[in-house]
Formats: sequence, structure tokens, C-alpha cells
Amino acid sequence: MDDNLINASKSGANFECFTQSLDLAVQKTDSHKVDRVDITLETNDIGKHKDTSDQINLLVTKAVAQVKSAYPESRVGLCSILPRKGNSAQINRLNQSASNVKKFIRKLCAREDKVDYIDLDKLFYRNGTIIRSMFDKADNSWVHINTEGAQNINRKLSDFFHSPKPCVQELQTPT
Repeated sequence: MDDNLINASKSGANFECFTQSLDLAVQKTDSHKVDRVDITLETNDIGKHKDTSDQINLLVTKAVAQVKSAYPESRVGLCSILPRKGNSAQINRLNQSASNVKKFIRKLCAREDKVDYIDLDKLFYRNGTIIRSMFDKADNSWVHINTEGAQNINRKLSDFFHSPKPCVQELQTPT
């Protein structure tokens, strides 16, 4: 792990307890200058809110505001939400909600100063299809990524954390 990175994540955390996670980060970074902060939303957050994109969008907006207040000089990275693998009606609804939230996050990043979109989709999708080899084959729930998937995310986050200049986001017109 990079000595310049401070991990303030908490297993099982979600956006409902974001304030506690941010408090932990502030404690861990007390005497350090923080250049960049990553916020990663998972599909578990979507499931907790019964696929209500509007509620999740409010929580994301609040989280960004809290990070910007705690670290006013920092860039904030918002990661895209990884898809869930599977074809059940529930998984399809969850992935559709995730897609709606991702659209909102892209717009939020475009309008907010020093907030960047970290696109993980290209690591897990190819031509609109989930790359199944990135998921843990031993996980029957098809939720967890495998080591290769985790390493890909690590590289993408490392690019964000070590970028010497502001990240440029690629926005595409929906088709």
C-alpha cells in the first residue's frame, strides 16, 4: 500500500452512516494535507433504499458537501457503481437504479468544482455486457469481484490519487 494514502474505509459502511466514516477519516488525517478523497458507492446502498434513485442521489450530494466542508482544498472522486451480475428481475432493477444514479453522479461531477467522476464501468463492462471474469466464481450471489477485478479498481483509484493535475472527465451524450 502507498505510504501517502490513508484508508478510512469501514467494512459494511453505507451512505446512511457516511458522517461516521468521514469523522474517522478526519481523525486519521488530522495532521496531514489531504489532496484527494474518493467516495465509492456500492449496490448494497441501492438495495437498502429499495431502488429509490432520488434518495440515493440526495445521500451522494450530502456526502460530497460533507467532504468538501471537511477538506475544502481537496479534489473529490466519485466512483461509478459496479454492476451486479445476474439476470433476475431484482438484479435488473438494481442495475437500472445503479445506472440512474451513475447518470446523476456524472452530472454532479460536471457541475461541482473539484469533483471528478472515476469511471469503473470500462473495467467491468465491454460493449454494454458485464465482463463476468472480473467476478468471484466462488460467490454464488454474483456480488463480489475477484482479485483481478480488485486490482483493476486499485489501478484506477491510484491514477486518481496520483494524478499531478486535475482529472479530466469524459462526458458522452446519451444515445
